[in-house]
Amino acid sequence: MVYSGLFLALLTALLWAVFDLVSRPLSVRSKNPIALSVLYNILGGVFALVFLFIEPGRFAGITATILAFTFLITVLYGIVEATQFFARKYLEVSYSSILFQLTPVVVLAGAILFLGSMPRVRKSLVLVS
Repeated sequence: MVYSGLFLALLTALLWAVFDLVSRPLSVRSKNPIALSVLYNILGGVFALVFLFIEPGRFAGITATILAFTFLITVLYGIVEATQFFARKYLEVSYSSILFQLTPVVVLAGAILFLGSMPRVRKSLVLVS
């Protein structure tokens, strides 16, 4: 099954918006925001495994170095995600929404700087959505 990149990007934006709406009330009511972060990351891992099984041939060239970097990035992302849940708990929604909506801008800038990806109109439309 082949998905277009634009479809997946729009689906990501939709799910991100839903997560943004749901995470604030859950973080405020939670006594342990790290548990929410762990649950969120486990759900993300399950979705990643689903895509791994949908497209099994694409991941044939994974080396030990790639796995090591992936593990390191996963640990760092988990720390950032736990910090984000704490921030959602203690910051007002007006401040946290502005801060967390900058993430797509930073990701696009990182793709341009580190991956040499050139900005295109379709990417800009996804960024705005």
